[in-house]
Amino acid sequence: MIGMLALQKEQLIFIWLFSGIMCCLIFTLYFKEKFVNESHKSMLSSEPISKVFHASNIIKLISVSLVTNMLFTLDATVPFIIVNQVQGEYSDIGAFEAGIAVFEVFFIFYWSKTAQKKKTSSVIIMGAVIFSLSTMLLSVTQNIVHVYLLIPLIALGAACLISIPIGFLQSLAEGRPGVGSSLLSISFFVSSSVSSVVYFLGNYFFDISMTIFISSAVGLLGLTILYLADRR
Repeated sequence: MIGMLALQKEQLIFIWLFSGIMCCLIFTLYFKEKFVNESHKSMLSSEPISKVFHASNIIKLISVSLVTNMLFTLDATVPFIIVNQVQGEYSDIGAFEAGIAVFEVFFIFYWSKTAQKKKTSSVIIMGAVIFSLSTMLLSVTQNIVHVYLLIPLIALGAACLISIPIGFLQSLAEGRPGVGSSLLSISFFVSSSVSSVVYFLGNYFFDISMTIFISSAVGLLGLTILYLADRR
């Protein structure tokens, strides 16, 4: 919605303005909600936070962050692929992102049901492999039609990486309200930092396509670490 509004303006400041308005609307909706939910209290909530940050959890946190770096890298590279590589229009970037978002809504429910039947780490691995393969295909395409055809496949993998790791990280701090959210924030920071390094190295030494391949390699490294850590 913000992107569509911003297309009508030439200055970037309007994107921030529209985003701020949306944030204020969301804040207003939840402003009167109670800050403390009695049902969330548990015996573990009074224990030190340091008990959550042991070696096993830290390894799992880092592995998930390496996997989700692919999401950040795709966001940074897909505009260049669409405009420069396949000679698309700027409007195609918006159409691509909108298409991804629409499919993600439905695929998130699919992954949620799958996570009820399989181990969460296994579901993350499945989604990450799909996302990795689809983005590598995107990186080598030379036709805007192929970009659009890849939307459902990319959205399938992205829906998994957006939704399932949230529950996985929160489960590392089960019974400690708020701590799980801090793990999400740490993972977000680590993941975006890894993606920034990947983006720098990929573009400095190679090109946009190779940047996606490097990001996928880092993501697959994270999957390997996650698989080995979860087996223990």
